Amino acid sequence: MVILSAGNPMVVAIATVMAAAIGVVVTSVGVTAALAVVLIAVHTQRGAGAGFSLLGPYAGGVITVFAATMLWFGAELVRGRRPRPSTATAASTERRPRRDFRTASPQVLRISVAVVLAMLGTELMPEGMVGGHWLITSVLLSIQPYPAATKIRLAQRLSGNTIGAVFVAAFLAPHPVQPIVVMAMIALLLLAVALRPVNYFWWALTGPPVLLLISEYPDLYPWYEGGVRLAMNVLGAAIVLVVVLVPPRVADRVRRRNPHQG
Repeated sequence: MVILSAGNPMVVAIATVMAAAIGVVVTSVGVTAALAVVLIAVHTQRGAGAGFSLLGPYAGGVITVFAATMLWFGAELVRGRRPRPSTATAASTERRPRRDFRTASPQVLRISVAVVLAMLGTELMPEGMVGGHWLITSVLLSIQPYPAATKIRLAQRLSGNTIGAVFVAAFLAPHPVQPIVVMAMIALLLLAVALRPVNYFWWALTGPPVLLLISEYPDLYPWYEGGVRLAMNVLGAAIVLVVVLVPPRVADRVRRRNPHQG
């Protein structure tokens, strides 16, 4: 739908909100679908084409990922090991109550409002501004299905992205030569992949610099783009705080003060 519409803002907004809402109810999906919608929209809006001309490459990507997953699954079965989630993931899943739309509807509403505000914010940004979509991805990546998890993710992203932005600015300021850039990308990518299972903070620290360096390679963003990304993250965090985290606490305090109402 997003591809065929050539990244039409209204279509993208509807698709992103719907995908984010589904991710709240179906926690195994999470924000993956909503992020895919946003990134596809960015791709089409940059003049990559639209309509059926883009369906082929995206279909090829889906088939490739599916084939790789099946190969991995088959290899594990041949080795006599049934693929299963990690201990941490399994324990986390066991602690979470099963969700249906009724129990998840308040969070669905809050996330929908937060995503809409982020998308409106990108529309109000100066034309030609690089990285406006970072505001949307910041909101999507910060919000978790449960408020407690959202608080932790928010702290991890803000702290990690702040350090990462400072690193990118310091790295790009002297205009490094291409071999240095390539080595930095490889080192950061390896660190990001290796440390992600340890704690999301390390991904928030190393992931954004990798994306900033890779996205425009062999060209480089201006050194201050790390600061722009950080600003989008701070603004996204403010949206999440006001829309997602504050209302439940206010409602809880009201219920405690008026236990016989509602």
